[in-house]
Amino acid sequence: MVPLAIRLICFVLLAASPARADVFHDLSGQFGKLAGPNTCAQNPHVVTFSEDRSQAHFVWAAPIIDFRGVSRMGGSYVVLSHDDQSVTMRIPEETRLTDTGETVVWIMRRVAEPEGYCWGRTDWPVTRCEQEAVRCAPDPAIS
Repeated sequence: MVPLAIRLICFVLLAASPARADVFHDLSGQFGKLAGPNTCAQNPHVVTFSEDRSQAHFVWAAPIIDFRGVSRMGGSYVVLSHDDQSVTMRIPEETRLTDTGETVVWIMRRVAEPEGYCWGRTDWPVTRCEQEAVRCAPDPAIS
């Protein structure tokens, strides 16, 4: 049996630890690429998740050219699963295939420094994460 003093110390340490927001909260907000035309200053995007967490929505301030060469201002993903650090999802109209002929499935991974996210794929090594986006600083004119 664990002595009462040790249980109390554990309880105090757990209570003192800050509550961690969930991955959907952490991956929501306004982001921009580190370089190129879609930075926070030039064309940021807003990421939101549906209330039931089954959809991810991306909306840019100005049109982008997507993987098909189509100009658009937004897009959605179907959320397949998640863990503490990532959300796995697919693009409904995805045409890209893995080397084994499967439809590509994307992993949006939380990045701590600088705060933001990057993209992996289920067929890539876990260490491969590209297209990093950083959280945009709040606009003082809006605050």
